[in-house]
Order: sequence, then C-alpha cells, then structure tokens
Amino acid sequence: MQLRLAGRTVSGTAWAVKDEAEVGAALRDLIASQSSHARLAGVHKNDDGSLDLDRAARERVLIRVELTPAS
Repeated sequence: MQLRLAGRTVSGTAWAVKDEAEVGAALRDLIASQSSHARLAGVHKNDDGSLDLDRAARERVLIRVELTPAS
C-alpha cells in the first residue's frame, strides 16, 4: 500500500489486527497521549465516567502499517 506521510508518498504493508487485547492496548495508548482521541474514536464512557475500552476494542479493528525502507 502507499500513503502520504509528511508530504512524501511512502510504501508499506498494512494488515488488520482483530485481537481485542491488542486493539484495547492501542486505544489506551492513543488516548493516553491525546485524550481528545477518545471522542474522535467514538469511545463511550461507563456509568462511572471511565472509558469503556473493552467495548471499543470489541467494536473495532486496528490497522498496523509497516513501512518499506527507502532504497
């Protein structure tokens, strides 16, 4: 696959990760680095106000991308 990154077209391989634990960990890390991502990703809150990462992980897949080294 190809994508634009910092104004350049780069190549790589992408795959879907369905493992709920891995998806949940990635969401947790993303939201920890920028809390507004919870809203953007549609992560719901539990009754106690905590983020429902388990539900979010069940409802989503993670797309991993491995970039091909430039030659």
